[in-house]
Amino acid sequence: KEYILKYFLGQENAEYKKVIGKIAKENQLSIRALNDESDSEYYTAGPCEFLQCLKNAKLICTDSFHAVVFSIIFNKPFIVFPRNSKGVDMGDRITTLLSTFNLENRSYNNIKYSDIFYCDFTKSNEIVSYKRKEFIDFIEKAIHKM
Repeated sequence: KEYILKYFLGQENAEYKKVIGKIAKENQLSIRALNDESDSEYYTAGPCEFLQCLKNAKLICTDSFHAVVFSIIFNKPFIVFPRNSKGVDMGDRITTLLSTFNLENRSYNNIKYSDIFYCDFTKSNEIVSYKRKEFIDFIEKAIHKM
């Protein structure tokens, strides 16, 4: 069955739960929750299961930098929620990531309800290709200098 994947490192507040529940209900989707003790099947997911859950999700709802990175790589629609935690705020690097890949509209505060399941990754895929080539060129130059 198609599902929404929730992966929150901070606290998922009542507002987030309500919004995600509404999206799931209106689109007849189940909800899988990684890192949530109440969803015992997925709470203990390892790296392979984590990636598989992201890759097969209809929508990813998260406050995690890495979940956003893999959403971009897998071209999966996602919504980034502000992190609610007492620890270090990681919002700046997520904001930078969204800006770098022209995906600022995937932020919970910016997303249009009509665009939740539609995300144009054309530009971000071009940027990923460019960054990948840039990285490979850097590594090759570093190896040849040895």
